[in-house]
Amino acid sequence: MPKQPFTINQHIKNMSKGVYTKFAKDLAQMKGRIYPLHVGDTFLEPVQQSTVEGIQESSYQAKYKYTLPQGYPELVNLLAKVHNVDTNQILVTTGATSGISVLATATLEPDDEVIILAPFWPLVGGIVKRVQAKVVLVPFWDRLSEFSVESLMDYVNEFVTERTVAIYINTPNNPTGLALSLEQMQALVKFSRYHNLAIWADEVYERITFDTDHVSAVSLASERTVGIYSFSKQYGMAGNRCGYLIFPSSEIMEEVRKASTIAFYSTPTLSQIAAVKAIVHGESWLESAVESYKDTGYQMAEIFGVPKPQGSTFLFLDVSEYLDEEGVDGLLAECIRHNVVLAPGYSFGAMYHNFVRICFTSASPEVALEGARILKRILERRISNFR
Repeated sequence: MPKQPFTINQHIKNMSKGVYTKFAKDLAQMKGRIYPLHVGDTFLEPVQQSTVEGIQESSYQAKYKYTLPQGYPELVNLLAKVHNVDTNQILVTTGATSGISVLATATLEPDDEVIILAPFWPLVGGIVKRVQAKVVLVPFWDRLSEFSVESLMDYVNEFVTERTVAIYINTPNNPTGLALSLEQMQALVKFSRYHNLAIWADEVYERITFDTDHVSAVSLASERTVGIYSFSKQYGMAGNRCGYLIFPSSEIMEEVRKASTIAFYSTPTLSQIAAVKAIVHGESWLESAVESYKDTGYQMAEIFGVPKPQGSTFLFLDVSEYLDEEGVDGLLAECIRHNVVLAPGYSFGAMYHNFVRICFTSASPEVALEGARILKRILERRISNFR
């Protein structure tokens, strides 16, 4: 019998729906001040020159026409100078998400395996599965303090098979707020070289660090690393959907560009002009934003009595002692009744059902901290009820 039209591929059907689907009705009924601590975004508007109004006031021509599939030439040239690479190693994409997507499309075969250090940014797992490759989750960030640098490589070695082709590393990390040290990154680079793996280096939060230096696999292992970057977090332009990839060679870039041309042809020209403006005019904006994020993140960590974040815009809380038979979903539902929205830990790896992620930049510091205090009171009331 012929296949029926619109029969969904099994590997797509097996993917979970949105994590908030089960809470849709409750979310729709929220009234008054809402505390959106679940979404990884910023409350800040971008630097003025990067706004639509700022671009319209500029002398840029052909703002609404196609640009080159590789990227808007001025942006590509500017990025090459910033990263000290050849222009032919750069591909501008519609956000880091589509960058990883076209990278996976071009470089993964069905049943290839990608090691992902967990907990992890959820979409990368779905991207790997979409091309029918396999995700190998390594419980890592929440256990990082348990390992010496010497034992780190031995630990990750346990997850390698003959099908392993790449490792995904995101530092500073979403969702934990932790960052790798130089020694830890060197151990992972050594591991990758030993097994001849590609490194997918998620650099989305490279400039959002607090009292620590960012360590990049791109600088330590440029011969096997694809750097994944975005203007969404660092310059407050998530809705623009503009990011880019840096490849070890022009040959690899050209092959991945075939996938991006088919997927979206070129990143919106206006978004790329905004990115140019952000690089040229946004340094003081970024410094001020990071200082604000740091202050809010440190205050929020103090509220919950957990270590201060080292970077990114998140805290990842173990709420095991506050859960009843309804688990983390019961906690999330109770929080929604108080207008506080959190991200469930299981979104970031199946082994994290007793965690929640909090973004401390998605609302103004006043609103974010007030939401944190409401959450703290909910947790305290729960533990009191258990006794």
